[in-house]
Amino acid sequence: MQTHVPLPIGQRLMLSVGFRDNIVELGGEVVHCVDDETGMSRSGIEFDSLDADQAAKLATFLEAFSATKTP
Repeated sequence: MQTHVPLPIGQRLMLSVGFRDNIVELGGEVVHCVDDETGMSRSGIEFDSLDADQAAKLATFLEAFSATKTP
């Protein structure tokens, strides 16, 4: 996750992630955080256990997001 300020490792988060009408609430924990070349912070989130519906909605979001990124 990219943010303007670094997130502390161990910080618990609740995230709303969605694509079109598919929105899912996910809990997780920050497991690493680094500054990137633009001055933003990039954090890795370890999600709590996901049920099948949450996993499917997250996969749909990630596929859509990946399609918009240039290599």
